[in-house]
Amino acid sequence: MKKKKIFTTSVKTLVLGILILSIGSCKKQSLTVEPSNKNVNVSFTPPSPVGKLHTLHFANHSTLHLVETTTGEFYMGGDIVLSKEQVNMLMNDTLKSKKSSLHLNSTFNTDFTKLWPNKTIYYTIDNPDNVSTINAAIAHWESNTAIRFVQRTNQANYVTFTCCPQNGNAAGDSEIGMKGGQQFIRLNGVVSLQTIIHEIGHTVGLFHEQQRADRDLYVYINYSNIKSSFTADYDTYIQNNKMGAETGPYDFNSVMGYDYYYSSVGYAGNTSPQIQPLNPNLPSYFFQGSGLSAGDIEGVRLMYTPIYVTYNITETVYEASEFVDNRDQEVSVNFWADAAHTIPGSPRSVDFIIYHTRDTGADQYNGPIHDILQWTPSRINIGDSYLYLGTMQQRMFYNQRMDLEPGSYYESMGLTQVH
Repeated sequence: MKKKKIFTTSVKTLVLGILILSIGSCKKQSLTVEPSNKNVNVSFTPPSPVGKLHTLHFANHSTLHLVETTTGEFYMGGDIVLSKEQVNMLMNDTLKSKKSSLHLNSTFNTDFTKLWPNKTIYYTIDNPDNVSTINAAIAHWESNTAIRFVQRTNQANYVTFTCCPQNGNAAGDSEIGMKGGQQFIRLNGVVSLQTIIHEIGHTVGLFHEQQRADRDLYVYINYSNIKSSFTADYDTYIQNNKMGAETGPYDFNSVMGYDYYYSSVGYAGNTSPQIQPLNPNLPSYFFQGSGLSAGDIEGVRLMYTPIYVTYNITETVYEASEFVDNRDQEVSVNFWADAAHTIPGSPRSVDFIIYHTRDTGADQYNGPIHDILQWTPSRINIGDSYLYLGTMQQRMFYNQRMDLEPGSYYESMGLTQVH
């Protein structure tokens, strides 16, 4: 067998978070650095979703409770509305726990949470009761972050501030990140500035502070006084079968955090707190931040900081005959903090998935069978600049007519979106 070695370098240059064969930008679902004090005060009370309760079971042994309203909308916790695409992704993940081989291309191509391009959110207002407060919340976001709000003219993707939550007793609800098309921040009557700042945080791409993966280092979650319809609001993003990251310690001043206790979350007659600090030097009574904390601001900055990736492929070709095409490809990636690829390393910790798939059974008459060889969550830390992914194989067998023969297969490998 003849053996020929070919080297290629940096064959793909990608911004983290585009499509298949790119690496999905990590969605900072709870991101903080340090607490700060802001005086933008008013109250926020998590809603109690009403409807049919669905419990999803995942391969990692976690569960997620979704409430389906009479209008067909799905709530994850009290104020987070999931799009049909996001619910389908979660349902697809439940199937993965029962079947070892699935057609997962759509999962690879889609983020659970999408960010707004150019840090710009186009919007309309259809809520006369809260116009001035909405404008104040927008001004608060613009004065503290790089997120910009532009009144929509004809843009395809935009958010409308409107009334009223489908979950009738909610102060407000919103969708996570950019859904695509029109989406809503729905406000129930005259609401507080704090509520609107919080709901905009979900639209920007943030989850709740208590959903951090490391929150058990800082707080105790008292599930014995949390109704099942609220558990998703208190479960970590890992428990909710999503990937994410956090930076800095738990931010007790985050506008995305919850108070230590809500009567609407707990059971009748039970006044024990839902969230309790583990540090005895911290007060046991704490409340959601009234505006963006320093940690919220830093989290949004990191979330919208691009990570650039180059793919490196070293290929070895084995030519047994003109009817056989055998080749191996060693795949690695480099991470960069700038578009010119002069600053090595990721500007932030980021979670992603290494995928390795094989299409088999390809022949003239039958479509390929898609098998998952590897689908492994991983993480790069701040400053990491190199990652070896592994080897892809291609084994193609041809007949005299140069049609593909059964037994042929090719593999794909890369990094894919986190969710």
